[in-house]
Amino acid sequence: MFRCRLNGLVLDIEGGNCAPGTHVVLTNQKPGIANKDSQLWFDDVSTGTIRNKLNEYVFDVGSDGCIILNPFYLGNVNQQWERSDLFIRNRVSPHRVFDVAGNNSKPGARIIAYDRHGNSNQLFDVQYVSADNKKKPPVPIPQYPAPTPRRLFYIVSEMNCKVLDIQGDNPTSGAKVIMWPKKNGRPMNQLWYFDSQGVIRSALNDFALEAQTDGAHVCMMPFSGSPHQRWTYSGNRIMKNQFECLDISGENRADGAKVISYRYKGSSNQHWRLEYV
Repeated sequence: MFRCRLNGLVLDIEGGNCAPGTHVVLTNQKPGIANKDSQLWFDDVSTGTIRNKLNEYVFDVGSDGCIILNPFYLGNVNQQWERSDLFIRNRVSPHRVFDVAGNNSKPGARIIAYDRHGNSNQLFDVQYVSADNKKKPPVPIPQYPAPTPRRLFYIVSEMNCKVLDIQGDNPTSGAKVIMWPKKNGRPMNQLWYFDSQGVIRSALNDFALEAQTDGAHVCMMPFSGSPHQRWTYSGNRIMKNQFECLDISGENRADGAKVISYRYKGSSNQHWRLEYV
C-alpha cells in the first residue's frame, strides 16, 4: 500500500471501480485482507509501471491531470511511474510526482501529477502486506523514518581507470557517453545510481544509458522502459542483454574515447568496477 504522509490515508481506486479511466483517490485503509485489492499495488519490472492488484491496470494521467487507472499501452510515457525515496515519480519526467490535489486531507481526495516540491502531500510510505496479515494484529501507522539516501558511484574502466562521463555535462536528451579522468568533488555527469529495478541511471538528470543497436554510440535519454535502456551491472560487466555490453570503442585509451554497445568478447575495455562515493 501507498500511505500518504499528509493524512495517513492510502491510495485506492475511486468507488472500487474496475472500469478504465477511474480516478485514484485517498481513502481509509480497509481492515483485514479481504476486499483490499483496490488498495494494493505492485511494481511491474517488465513494463516499468506500477499496477493495481484488483485489475492489474497501471497508473496513468487523465485529460484533467488527475491520476487514473488504465490498461497498459506500450510507449505511453504517462504510464511510466516508479518509487523513488518517498515520491512516486514519472520515469520520463522525474520532476513530475504524485500530489494530493489542493492539499486535501479528507477521504476521497484525488491525486494529480505535479511538479515536485517535497511537502507532505507528495510523500508516500510503502506498507507491504501479505496473505497472513489477518493472523497478526493491525499494523500501526508508521512513524515516518527519514528516506534512505541514494547511493552514487563512479563506473570505472578496468582498462585505464578512467570513468564513464556524460560529455560536456550536457543534461539534454541524446548527450553522448565518453571516457574521461575522474574529476574532483561530486561531478554529477560522472556519478550514477541504481533505480528500483536495478537499472543504471545518471545522477545528473535521472536519464538512462541507451543504445539502439550493436556498435551504436551510447547516449543519455529519459527512461521509457525500453529494453535498449535496461543496462545493469553483472560481475565486472555492464550488460543490456546476455550478448551486449558497454565497450570502449577500439580499446581507445584517450580522453573522450567513445563508449558503445558491443557483443561481449572478454577484453579489458569491456570490464568495469563501481566506486561508491
